[in-house]
Amino acid sequence: MCLRPISNGMKVILTKDVAKLGNAGEIKNVADGYARNFLLRLKFAELATPSKIAEAEKRAESREKDHARFKEKSGDELKKLAEEKIIFKRKANEKGHLYDGVGENEIISQLNQKGFNAITADWIELEKPIKEIGEFEVKIKTPSGEEGSLKIEVSPAK
Repeated sequence: MCLRPISNGMKVILTKDVAKLGNAGEIKNVADGYARNFLLRLKFAELATPSKIAEAEKRAESREKDHARFKEKSGDELKKLAEEKIIFKRKANEKGHLYDGVGENEIISQLNQKGFNAITADWIELEKPIKEIGEFEVKIKTPSGEEGSLKIEVSPAK
């Protein structure tokens, strides 16, 4: 009969996001074999020494502060966006169908010209390009989960 001590696992700091385990920078307790054979070997994690744990905690604090600043800034941008209206002039047929749709890139281009530089195409929730003349409300969702809207008017070009 072979008796071996039961291991409580190994503490590692994730260097990359790992599905079903955690995100980069998190400290996790995993099985020894999983850590040695997968996480450490493929550089998804590093061994959690006291000094590296302290570094990871400092990075986490810094990341939280940056996230709070970003959330505040994006909230301000969303409030300003609610008051804005972007107007596009496009060629259309007699039924009001556009020859060229208005997509996320065109919207971002107009927003950048108006000074909304923090907003990216990822924020715009547009199922398909706008291909009709009229007024539309486009949802905007920040990476932190805040939601807002933007008014868009598409009118026929003469």
